[in-house]
Amino acid sequence: LQDPTFRSQLLSEQGEPTGSDLQLIADLMEAAFSMQYEMLPGFNYEPTAEQSIEQRAEATGVTAAEYAYDFMMRDEGAGMIYFPLLNYANGNLDFLEEALASDDCDLESLQMNLPTVAFDLPAGGRRLLQTASGYDCTIKSGRVTFRGGVATGEYPGRVIRGPQPVPESSSLPATASDSR
Repeated sequence: LQDPTFRSQLLSEQGEPTGSDLQLIADLMEAAFSMQYEMLPGFNYEPTAEQSIEQRAEATGVTAAEYAYDFMMRDEGAGMIYFPLLNYANGNLDFLEEALASDDCDLESLQMNLPTVAFDLPAGGRRLLQTASGYDCTIKSGRVTFRGGVATGEYPGRVIRGPQPVPESSSLPATASDSR
């Protein structure tokens, strides 16, 4: 991916249609750089338009696709881009104001750390991990799973293996190409 010839070829190509319900998301990932942001240490989950990949690319005189590619290749390919499709799609988190105004939430002490990729699943599978600080505890199914950012050893979830049927309560129609 660091090879300049490969970079040029990749950036010159258009994505193939997915043929699925996810085509709109694929198209946005390829072109909606006004909705994508660099994730750097101390990242603000409510970024401004000026912090978008599109604006940063314009300021440096490169295309948004070039800027995004180069950013993702930083630190041996560990660069991550924030691409909010839900909750922040209107450019704000106003829907959270009521919950955040409660006395139970100390926003000043909360911080999300940058995501990392862990290759710890069977057959070299990977997953994204993101830690946070400032939370007293995390509770799942009535059991404390993290206290002060440290795992307690409680795992109230269950392992799910193999293909799963779509829950009957799902309001989304399943399709043959649906990856759920």
